[in-house]
Amino acid sequence: MLIRPGMAIQISMVLDSGKMVYPRAMIYDINDKKIIFSQTTPALLKSHLGRYVLISSVLTKDGKPQRYGFLARVTEFVKDYEIASEARVMAISADIKSEATEVDLRESYRVKPSSDSGLLLVIDKEEYPIMNISLGGVVFSQPFAGTGNNPKGDLPMILVIDDTPIKLITRVVRVVEKDDYRHVACSFSGEDKELQNRLGKKILDIERQQLSLGRL
Repeated sequence: MLIRPGMAIQISMVLDSGKMVYPRAMIYDINDKKIIFSQTTPALLKSHLGRYVLISSVLTKDGKPQRYGFLARVTEFVKDYEIASEARVMAISADIKSEATEVDLRESYRVKPSSDSGLLLVIDKEEYPIMNISLGGVVFSQPFAGTGNNPKGDLPMILVIDDTPIKLITRVVRVVEKDDYRHVACSFSGEDKELQNRLGKKILDIERQQLSLGRL
């Protein structure tokens, strides 16, 4: 494991407002399956139990700083965790769900799903190709023909994950126009636990598949 006890970490997570934040913490203990770290600043809440987060730290490789991270699922708040000084502190436990890889915090564990990945995006009964997706949001491609003006504000959509449809109200955050189509970026609200759990698992599956094919 590249990330070890005593290291400072950042946690990429989605607030209930849909905003991505990156609270900091310190690792108390870690192995291949579980990590225990200090309460974050700002603090994680019990409502975050069960959610997937990206845990990362900056390491030096070949003389250059690089950020490595892995996907984890928050499982427990430990009230009286004993640290090396024999003091007892609040700690957070999470199950490690992926191998550590080089990451970019701004991408918040973003993947580019293939057409057979088990992800479908439907808006007004029309299916649109997903360019990339993360726990924080999705970017999809939309042709100009028959779609009218650029989407803005709240955008209802259905994200189908392995044949399970999840109805969402997303917020359009960016539209980039190309020759005959546009890329639309939308943010997810962090309050939908079903979305976070199912999408977190699906992102992990896609990452594993792409790693096996040498695409990551």
